[in-house]
Amino acid sequence: MPADWVGGPGGLLANSRSWDEVQKEYEFVGLFESFEPQITDPESSERFHYWLNQFRYLRAVGELGCSLGEFNGIHNEIESIDDSQVNSKKLAIENRLLPVRQREMAKLSEVYKYLLNSINTRGGFGNLANWEQHVWSTAFKAQDDYLLKYLGELAPVYERSCDYPGEPRLIVPTVRSVIGASENFKLEVICVNMEVNEAKLFYRAFSEKHFSWIDLEHQARAVFRAGLKIDDPGITGFEWYVEVKDNEGSEFLYPAGGALKPAGVTIW
Repeated sequence: MPADWVGGPGGLLANSRSWDEVQKEYEFVGLFESFEPQITDPESSERFHYWLNQFRYLRAVGELGCSLGEFNGIHNEIESIDDSQVNSKKLAIENRLLPVRQREMAKLSEVYKYLLNSINTRGGFGNLANWEQHVWSTAFKAQDDYLLKYLGELAPVYERSCDYPGEPRLIVPTVRSVIGASENFKLEVICVNMEVNEAKLFYRAFSEKHFSWIDLEHQARAVFRAGLKIDDPGITGFEWYVEVKDNEGSEFLYPAGGALKPAGVTIW
């Protein structure tokens, strides 16, 4: 695993081995990618691409760790140069350290892309928060300070983008399969990278043939919510799915199977 304990769990492992050597450990990702044309069912495709993005994310983190290890090794060599030879240090930083830093930042963008494309739970958002609040400060903040010290305004600044790098999709961070008889069924939907025109929650009791629907209410930014209260004590459960249409007319379903393969909730 390309992770390490760095001031706490979830740190980035600075790998002293080269990526040429380490990448052999991730050859399974390429094999998994080769199955993509065979996956055609919407639900199967959704599951497949979750794991594909997770594996690509893991591989990108592994390569980033090798770049971090390379940066640290070159940094230690440069620090062995006497402080009186400032120009020699600057030249070494520009010629040897900056190219590694640039590769690091390009790979970090790739890490974020695959992570954001696979997040579908609150735990996934926790992983994102770990990168923002922990990994950045322990792995890359010191690099910024070091380059700024010797290069001043010439030091490159990596601007972390607020733009979502993936395709529009729906995230339902909490999917409950059981609720109490006295509970409301509460659903939160995050409509990522789209301008929502309408958002609906469709539902039906296990014994019913046709779906009813209610509107999802917009809360803030990309977040929509809805609540259901099942008053009939004879209903032991229900099925549901979400349908969202954007301003361009595209339709998004959760679960991906929509009315054909809805999610189910048992009432106890």
